[in-house]
Amino acid sequence: VVLVGNKPVANIDFSKARIYEYSVLVKSVFYKFLDSSHTTLGLFYNYEANRNYKLRLWPGSVSSIFNEQNRDTIAVSFAAPGLKNYGYFEMEVIPEAGNYIFQLVNETGQVVFYKSVPRETLIKIPFVNPGKYRIRLIKDDNNNQRWDAGDLKTKREPETVIYYPQTINMKANWEMTGLKFDLNKKGIRK
Repeated sequence: VVLVGNKPVANIDFSKARIYEYSVLVKSVFYKFLDSSHTTLGLFYNYEANRNYKLRLWPGSVSSIFNEQNRDTIAVSFAAPGLKNYGYFEMEVIPEAGNYIFQLVNETGQVVFYKSVPRETLIKIPFVNPGKYRIRLIKDDNNNQRWDAGDLKTKREPETVIYYPQTINMKANWEMTGLKFDLNKKGIRK
């Protein structure tokens, strides 16, 4: 389950949030931010394919970084799609010295997955929606887990963004493995 907010989320209080499978309360749900701005987060649980679920977020269950909370009850019903509806993506990332952020970006420019990459790393992303994606690495000079624009006053350049040369076309029930993003290789534009 992916939740998208209009302000960065600080916390979800699970004493005021519930997921039900049919009418049975689901336990051991956890969340993870899916973007560096903390406006998109995933609710993770071992969802069973083609089962019906209900998500209820009572007032005060979601807090923003501005100490604001939802005031209304949010109720959503959904069916968990089967694994055959998604693709699996795997890529070896070989950065140069320093800290980098790996991002998988969809056609609309939304970051759907990100991960800090301080050294050679095998990125594994299960449950990728079918579609076209771009991959980019951000040189995270100050190690704050997000891209920083430049500053004219201090004459600081923006952090470098490097794109993988090919667009990734993910299809349902596909595994895409064996890809490599090597920044030490000639031909990678920086």
